[in-house]
Amino acid sequence: MSQLLDDFPHWLHAGVMKTNDLVLLFKDISFRVDDIRQYIISLLQKFEVALLWDTDNLLIPSLLPTELDLIKNPALVHQVLVC
Repeated sequence: MSQLLDDFPHWLHAGVMKTNDLVLLFKDISFRVDDIRQYIISLLQKFEVALLWDTDNLLIPSLLPTELDLIKNPALVHQVLVC
């Protein structure tokens, strides 16, 4: 999953991913869109790959900026909060 996410950086904003983008990752699977979202989110949370932040966003801890990144580039704080 991490490699997959690294290949699609335009979907990520400082470790935050829209839940609707999950459909793009799993578009070849023969599930309904809502089923994909629910099933994949539950798997991502179970294995702590991503956490549901709100109904529209997933936090991907391994891709969140570090404290040092935030100090070097304060604009990252805004990017995380805007998503």
